Amino acid sequence: MLGKLMKYEWKSTVKIVSIILLVVAGATLIGIVGMVFPMRYIMTWEKATSVDDVGTNIRIVLMTMTVAVAFFICVFSMVGVNYALYGYLSVRFYKTMYTDEGYLTHTLPIRTGEILRGKTIVAVAWAVILNLCVALATGVLIGMAAMTFNDVLASVGLTNLSELARAWTKLKEDLVSQGLVAHAVHFFLAAVITVLVTPFGTLLTIFGGLSIGQLSRKHKLLLGILTTVGLFFLHSVLSQILRVMFTFTAMMARKPTDAAALTYIGTLDAGILTSLIMGGLMYFVTYQILSKKLNLE
Repeated sequence: MLGKLMKYEWKSTVKIVSIILLVVAGATLIGIVGMVFPMRYIMTWEKATSVDDVGTNIRIVLMTMTVAVAFFICVFSMVGVNYALYGYLSVRFYKTMYTDEGYLTHTLPIRTGEILRGKTIVAVAWAVILNLCVALATGVLIGMAAMTFNDVLASVGLTNLSELARAWTKLKEDLVSQGLVAHAVHFFLAAVITVLVTPFGTLLTIFGGLSIGQLSRKHKLLLGILTTVGLFFLHSVLSQILRVMFTFTAMMARKPTDAAALTYIGTLDAGILTSLIMGGLMYFVTYQILSKKLNLE
């Protein structure tokens, strides 16, 4: 039954989430057309024409304005899609669990734990997919921008693939010589785990806050929203405490290079641990409310 529930949940959310993913694709296209191409023309005009050419200067100003507008559209879109997805998934969770639709959900021949797991797995999966799409889109924009600014690449000796390969080899040699290979591997794994774990902690914190709000006889939604805000504040405080602990540990390192590396790694580790703690705690709280304190009146 868990598999069937997840399949239904996936089909029910795919339309809205697909629209959100299309926004990411659209923002990437806007970034390419509105930022990368204009910057390439700007650089070409600046080299091929005189500074006193009025027509060229007007075109450069217009292109610069286009780049600025496209940049803000890309930034707001890439950031906004996460809020849009979390908002949609939160509203859906509330409606299907605690409103009139909840009656139908809770009459299904499936255990409460499986209902909660099914919704959580699908929601986290969508959030991870969105994060990967945003990362890919950002990489495409950065890559095309780097190809545009050939002068920047040339200044660091990266004008072709062979030189890029040599630079990568030099980086690996430096990591080995300074004893930072373990730190590099740790940082990479922590970054990957962060992408997977952060949505888990964020979504379950929201689900937990909305569930706690159902304990009130009146103003359940308002209490749920306020509780969610409070839980995110607690999440932030816990993350800062863990970050300070990891940073203090990094400062105790013997070599300055180790201290710097461990500080960045510690920030990721603190975020991962905080997400696991808050996510696990809120999963337990939500399960207890759904199984023992559910009130759909």
